[in-house]
This record gives sequence, structure tokens and C-alpha cells, in this order.
Amino acid sequence: SMLMLTQLTALNLSLNLLVTPPPEILLLDAQTIIDYMHRVMSSEDTRYLDLSTFHLKVIPQSDVDRHLRSLTLADNLLPDIPRPVFRCGHLTKLVLSSNLIRQIPPEIERLNLLVTLLLDVNSIRSLPDEMAALEELAELNLNRNRLTELPDVIGNMTSLTLLT
Repeated sequence: SMLMLTQLTALNLSLNLLVTPPPEILLLDAQTIIDYMHRVMSSEDTRYLDLSTFHLKVIPQSDVDRHLRSLTLADNLLPDIPRPVFRCGHLTKLVLSSNLIRQIPPEIERLNLLVTLLLDVNSIRSLPDEMAALEELAELNLNRNRLTELPDVIGNMTSLTLLT
């Protein structure tokens, strides 16, 4: 595994068909770049991708396999839900905890297979009506946001078993 290359100080794999990490990853050490690429490339087999704690501000479209079942983007610097996420119609778990997200766009309805949606520790003020399309959603975490009232759309989410 590439993760064993702990002594690597330079990495140049240009002119290949490999994933290109976001610019903020490229500024980090070689081991972090390798870790990022390993996670993205292995997600094609596992359908699970965890890009937590990379301080990402964007997610390149090429890094998100539309057949993912689970996507974790926690502890980053994302100002919104990245557009490539909405291409992942097979997602059952989406973790966006501890980012800078202010709003959930109406496109959230495209993720109608979600069972778990974690949005805690963001700056969300309201929920769009389109969230009612998340008919499979059982777990929704909205802790530590900027909600001033419980949105009416919550009442339409009849599969919810855990709301925090």
C-alpha cells in the first residue's frame, strides 16, 4: 500500500489518469497527498469515501464516485454542500459535520436514499422544503447550528427515528 511510504518526500505522478487532489491538499506534505489519493481511489471498490479533516474548501467532481453509498466530509472548511455530492443518488449516509455550511440547497432531494444525514456543527439557519423527499431518512443531526425554530418540513419526515 502507498501508505507504507513514510519516507517519501516528493511525489510527481503527472501525466497519468490519477485523481488530482484539491489545491489545499497539494500544499500539504507528501504523506497527506498519498493518503488523500488512496482514500479516493479505494472508494471505487468500497463505495465508501472518508475525506474528513483535510481542511477542504471544495471537492473536485472527479473525486466523487456517483455510486458511493457513504460519504464523510466532516471537519473541513466547506462553505456549502459540494455540487458533486448531489450526483451521488445511491448515498445512504452523508456526514457533513463541522464545516461552514450555511444552507442546504433544494438539490438535497436528489439524495432520496439517505438514511443518515449528519449536519451538526455548521451555520445552517433553515431547512428547505425539499428535504421532505428524503423519505428513507432515519437519522438527522442538526446540533450546533443556527436554527431558531424547528422547521415544518421535519413533520413530513416520517421515517425519522433519531433527531438531534
